[in-house]
Amino acid sequence: MLHVSEIGFVYRNRTVLERIGFELRPGRILVILGPNGVGKTTLIRCLNAIHKPSAGAVLLEGEDLLRLSPPRMAKRVGYVAQRTETARLTVYDAVLMGRKPHMGLRVAQADCDKTGAAIAQLGLEPLALRHIDELSGGELQKVAIARALVQEPRLLLLDEPTSALDLRNQFEILTLLRDAVRERGMATVMTMHDLNTALRFADEVLLIKGGNILAHVPADGITPDLIEATYGLPVAIHHLDGVPVVVPQFRKDASHAAE
Repeated sequence: MLHVSEIGFVYRNRTVLERIGFELRPGRILVILGPNGVGKTTLIRCLNAIHKPSAGAVLLEGEDLLRLSPPRMAKRVGYVAQRTETARLTVYDAVLMGRKPHMGLRVAQADCDKTGAAIAQLGLEPLALRHIDELSGGELQKVAIARALVQEPRLLLLDEPTSALDLRNQFEILTLLRDAVRERGMATVMTMHDLNTALRFADEVLLIKGGNILAHVPADGITPDLIEATYGLPVAIHHLDGVPVVVPQFRKDASHAAE
């Protein structure tokens, strides 16, 4: 469903991304991994033309997203940024805004029903009439995710969606996202820093280093060598209840130098 071809991005004469390409089928979650500053967020923003790539194409069901008008893009792609701007809106109204690309001149009952369902799905019902500028960072992130889901996109993009959430909320949100992706058949691409959380919920991982793809593999196909090549840190991978767990391995010479 999603075909990314030869994406490049240049910022102030510096090549940030070079010839990035991958494919993703419906109902799959791809997590982009890599060190800070390698262009993970830039790549996410290139996929929905927030940043204009210097080269390449992004095809969703055969349609080039980079050529779409903003209203048509909003019907096809949902985006959750790292930080959500606050305003004097209630949680209900903020989520309802996700229906805007599908609305006519008036809000239909179907829009209200889908908004209420998304609010319930994210556990936001007790906050529905609260203003979003009164919410915690984690609560605000839940609102942003609910708004993206109610948009009913075919491609869902999330930049560090759990960065403001505690452990329990991380697990709940990512479980809900995974279920929604499967149920709705959305192609989903997200960036994450936490390797263990990523490997638990991703179907595939895209490892980036130096603006290039180092590897694109199934989550259960990740190896210690790939992680060391990406992050410059030796690791071991253990499995707990079938889930890969990455454990850093400190070299003896490094530990002696620290002493």
